[in-house]
Amino acid sequence: RCRCQSSPYQAGGIDLLASSNFGDNWNLGSTAGNLRFLGSTVITAASFNADVAGTITQPGTGAVIDTSSANGTITLRSGGPIGTSTVTPLVVRAGAGTVSAVTTGALGNIYLASPEELLLGNIDAEDPTVQDIFARATVGGIQLQSDWNTEDNLSLTAVDDIIFLTGVNLTGTTVSLRSTAGSIVGSISSTPDVTANSIVLNGALGIGESGTPLDIDITSPTGFVRTTTTTGDIYLQSAGRIRLDKVTTGNGN
Repeated sequence: RCRCQSSPYQAGGIDLLASSNFGDNWNLGSTAGNLRFLGSTVITAASFNADVAGTITQPGTGAVIDTSSANGTITLRSGGPIGTSTVTPLVVRAGAGTVSAVTTGALGNIYLASPEELLLGNIDAEDPTVQDIFARATVGGIQLQSDWNTEDNLSLTAVDDIIFLTGVNLTGTTVSLRSTAGSIVGSISSTPDVTANSIVLNGALGIGESGTPLDIDITSPTGFVRTTTTTGDIYLQSAGRIRLDKVTTGNGN
């Protein structure tokens, strides 16, 4: 096991300068600084947990945390942002392990990416101001395993399906879901899958299914839903009003 704790002494940050591939359980904490993955550092671990007062960032575009061999969990908590932007997110590989990320500060945007499927647990920018939460799977899909109850702008992009497990709900100010070569698959539940002022859905092979429509809840009287597919059908339902901004389909219905 690897444990590292940093106090306010000497700014209290943690810099990871070299790779580790021993498959340990990593637990890192800092009460007054940042966690930085520098150079070409990759931490290959059985599980990875970090809780820092500042930011969690990396300079490049490759995966810096890899628990995929063990299908281990990755749990991140910080006061500042996780990742820097959609161009330089924090890149992780967890295999069948769950990735969770929480920020607590006023500038706590979350930018995550993976070169494989992403199984997402609790993701939340807790500060009450509207912030950005972004996740991208450049290969594979995204599976949503926990509710996200936020006031933030949520944006998820995957190559394959974006799947809601039973009962899971995404709540935000805006929600954008994009599957470039798959579908957006709703949960089998009595509660909405997506709740937001405005909702943008782009599923190449479809949005919802005939027996399981994607359940949406538009919370603003001026809000809307916009849908796009390439070859698939669109199935939506709502207990309230649906304001359709634009519907674009290829060969679907």
